Amino acid sequence: MTWLHLVLVYVVEHLTAIVIFVLAFLFFARVLRDQDKASTSFAWILSIVLVPFLAIPAYLLFGGRKIAAIVRDKRPLSLREDGAEATPVTDSECERMLIGSGLNPARPGNESRFIADDAAMYEKLVCLIDEAEHSISIVTFIFGTDEVGRDIARRLCAKAEAGVAVRVLVDALGSFKSRFGLLQQMERSGVEVGVFMRFLSLRRKWSANLRNHRKLALFDNEIALIGGFNLASEYIGPRRRDPVDVWIDTAMTVRGPLVADMLRLFEADWQFARPGDHIPALPANTARVGNDVMQLVPSGPDVNGDPYYEAILSRLYRAHHRIWMVTPYFVPDEGVMRALLIHARSGHDVRLCVPLRSNHWLADRARTRYLRRLLNSGARVFFHPTRMIHAKHLLIDDDLAVSGSANFDLRSFYLNFEESVFVYEGAALDDLSAWFEQLFATCTERELAEPDYVERWIEDISWLLSPLL
Repeated sequence: MTWLHLVLVYVVEHLTAIVIFVLAFLFFARVLRDQDKASTSFAWILSIVLVPFLAIPAYLLFGGRKIAAIVRDKRPLSLREDGAEATPVTDSECERMLIGSGLNPARPGNESRFIADDAAMYEKLVCLIDEAEHSISIVTFIFGTDEVGRDIARRLCAKAEAGVAVRVLVDALGSFKSRFGLLQQMERSGVEVGVFMRFLSLRRKWSANLRNHRKLALFDNEIALIGGFNLASEYIGPRRRDPVDVWIDTAMTVRGPLVADMLRLFEADWQFARPGDHIPALPANTARVGNDVMQLVPSGPDVNGDPYYEAILSRLYRAHHRIWMVTPYFVPDEGVMRALLIHARSGHDVRLCVPLRSNHWLADRARTRYLRRLLNSGARVFFHPTRMIHAKHLLIDDDLAVSGSANFDLRSFYLNFEESVFVYEGAALDDLSAWFEQLFATCTERELAEPDYVERWIEDISWLLSPLL
């Protein structure tokens, strides 16, 4: 190698080092500005220090949380009607806090039906599709290309061809497989299809990590089906399948005044995915039909602040005797974790139910430290030994049940577009309590074995990076 080659190598190496240093410094500043949690900022900064060539592009794609371009294109969501006075209808501090964040108050007069069987959810969904006379509006994260997805698509096509206004909104990432086949076929049959947050859009760059995880179906704007399930065979389907292959999930039908809030939420998402597309929609039926008092709580980049997380956190700290939680992925922040630990040490009935093994290996590794802390504090942790749990529910005392699309993890708290229903009064509280008892009976309580040296390192690194999951 000649002296010229040596000089060139020396210059390139030093220039590369300088470029990396400058980029790292700039992104340190950006991370500190964009993130409002120290744990998340630390995880990103650590990644940038260790693997800058991977971490910096990753942050450009996935690091944003409240992106200005999204706010411009989809103004922060407030379900409250312009000029409307918001008066709490319950004594719950949770409701008052959510109203203070700009959301509508709870709605009395609803009727709900809790559905906890995959076949029953499927049968209810197809029945509602087949019986719809005027409109069908569906938003889902995953629209499967399997037998279940194809059957639902066929039924939606038939309704569109019969003159029913059918709209289907899917997430660009979650429904990637169906976008270029099944959904195109549906469009040819007259189904209006919207794709939420396309990841190669120049208008919405740096938003690949902000996914629409909402699951909601509205029929004739009179009845809604809400839950955690996607439109694929892992979640719902006919009874002829092996139960081990079916995930544990739930849904709830809702009639009454809350449907109007759900319709406004869908319309806001639809206009964001298809700007300028004004499809006339029938007004929702707001007549009181039952005794359930319920509040719709959206969360995500289109909501001012983090009202869902703050309401959950506030109510957890004020629990009196019971906190029951089920979630597929348990990766909480320190606030939620601290509330659970305090109540467990106080002798309250704190129970957590998770799958023994989820479909997310890294999340399973990251949760282990949290689970050990809970067990050591007196909480009870239940594991389902054979099936994946995809349901997400929270039951606090006897006056709050939370159901919807949001998991109890950092992604649902801070990143995803989600929707949840807070139930303050009504049969839904008793239904969920009974379902929890049945779920606990099918699960096992077990101690966590102490990890060996390698496993400990894997757990520690996974825990350290958990804010990025």
